[in-house]
Amino acid sequence: MPVKKETHKTVLTGDTKFLGVKLTDWPLPEVDSDSKRSQSSRKRSNKSQTTPTEFKSAKQLYDRLKRSKFFDRDRLLWYHEVDDKGILDDLFLYAHDQLAGVFIEYFIGNKNFAEDMFSRIKETNFWDAKTMMWNAILSSSGALLDRSKLIHDQLIGIFTEYFVGDKSLAKDMYHYLVKHRISELRDYPLLDCFVSYFVYDINFSHSKENYLQIRNKFWDSKRLIWYPTSNDQNNIFRTHDQLLGVLLEFILSDKVLAKSVYAHLKTYLWNKKKHLWFMGSDHSLNPVRRYFIFTQFLGILVEAVVNEGLVLK
Repeated sequence: MPVKKETHKTVLTGDTKFLGVKLTDWPLPEVDSDSKRSQSSRKRSNKSQTTPTEFKSAKQLYDRLKRSKFFDRDRLLWYHEVDDKGILDDLFLYAHDQLAGVFIEYFIGNKNFAEDMFSRIKETNFWDAKTMMWNAILSSSGALLDRSKLIHDQLIGIFTEYFVGDKSLAKDMYHYLVKHRISELRDYPLLDCFVSYFVYDINFSHSKENYLQIRNKFWDSKRLIWYPTSNDQNNIFRTHDQLLGVLLEFILSDKVLAKSVYAHLKTYLWNKKKHLWFMGSDHSLNPVRRYFIFTQFLGILVEAVVNEGLVLK
């Protein structure tokens, strides 16, 4: 089992101040400047305005998400999915969504606020302090619904712990998975390769060799697509696999190829009007018109790393 570190526990409430501001009063990001223009100004500059087909920056995309139905502003929690009409399709709360929301806040938003968010999540039923693992699902009220310790939740939790929390603890947690749940790690080769590159004590060449072996098995170089890497994907090409592949290609192999593949993904997996990533596509590359928050977070991370020069550290 991972060795638990002695930490100071704080109980956070709605009155707790983060950076001098009460949790419940934490402001949403300001609306993009173009939306503040007067109607007359819009009429004069129609031709120069940003069109729905243009891709926004990582920060702009993240700010849009914080103003969307995905985000519960009062509780700082992220909902799992919206349908093509923008209606919340699932009010349950998933561990990997909340954890990914923390690391996106850390890399794209405010690092101090991300640390506070992470501490707060560890005070909820998501965190099992006895096993030092993440429970899978809570109800919208925060009651524990599923105490399964799903491997992808643990991997995302370890990645978040490494950057936002305790690096030593993150390494202990990953070593535990390698020792006791190695077969499950093999069901998520892209995610495991991505997390282990940062967390595990292996060098760059070993990580690259691991990635190239995965690529040889699951990558279609003609269609520029990753085939499903686990058995639970119902023959759907999941967008999060495609985006993870771009990140790994960019970090470990060929940056030019990664940029090219990323641009290709935007041609059929990116909803230009909604500024959202589809959850995936069928074998004919027709998009599945559902939207998962975790996929949006990965898309923001890819945009920041591949096109904006963000270095994950």
